[in-house]
Amino acid sequence: TTCGTIITDLELDGEGRPRYHMRATKKASRELRDISEPYLKRCTGEALRQAGVELSDVDFCVF
Repeated sequence: TTCGTIITDLELDGEGRPRYHMRATKKASRELRDISEPYLKRCTGEALRQAGVELSDVDFCVF
């Protein structure tokens, strides 16, 4: 689960304007690495299916 791996909050800057901050915890990279592969495979597999092609038809991908 990725709960608690990314922390977001609003803080005021030096001029009193709100700023959005996003911070990653120490475990974030490991957690995101562990869950990203299955989701990437599922999403790209569905996109390929809808396009009527197979992975072997693709030379390269840009993310």
